[in-house]
Amino acid sequence: HLSIRHWRHEILTVKKSGTILLAAIIFCSCSSVNKDKKGDGAAVVIRYINLRTVYAFILNKDEKAKQMDEKRNKLETALEDDKNFLLKEEENKEALYQRIKNNRQKLQELAADEENHKVKLLNKIQAAVKIVAESSGADFIFNIGDEVIYAKKKYDVTEDVLSELERLESRSDPVSR
Repeated sequence: HLSIRHWRHEILTVKKSGTILLAAIIFCSCSSVNKDKKGDGAAVVIRYINLRTVYAFILNKDEKAKQMDEKRNKLETALEDDKNFLLKEEENKEALYQRIKNNRQKLQELAADEENHKVKLLNKIQAAVKIVAESSGADFIFNIGDEVIYAKKKYDVTEDVLSELERLESRSDPVSR
């Protein structure tokens, strides 16, 4: 689901696979003595973003994500309440079982909706990162975190990505059309 807790898990999963990728890229860039494939002597341009900040930003601005998170919280609370009530209640157990079953089904449907929406949000982030990479001449943009041990602040393009997300959002906003 789209909660910050879920996104942290997603980021950690990406970080684990990203560490291997980073090591390979550093090895390749070091072995090529900072020359690109064309051999024109140009240095490889590497920048970074804080992906957690970008995710938090986009989730806080996205009404559908907020609504889904609220809906998930309500369903989870109702499910937990029904389970607790089922343990205490002697009558109407069949109605409680049905309500629990319905809430579980709603949670599954919500999870599918959240997954589809997450793909849309990730596509927005990817589009913004690509635009920033092209405009800044970056060959690589990494997530600051476990993969990057040290980076100078001047190479941080997180604010640029956030600005680009805002610009893309305002362009797609029906009011601005």
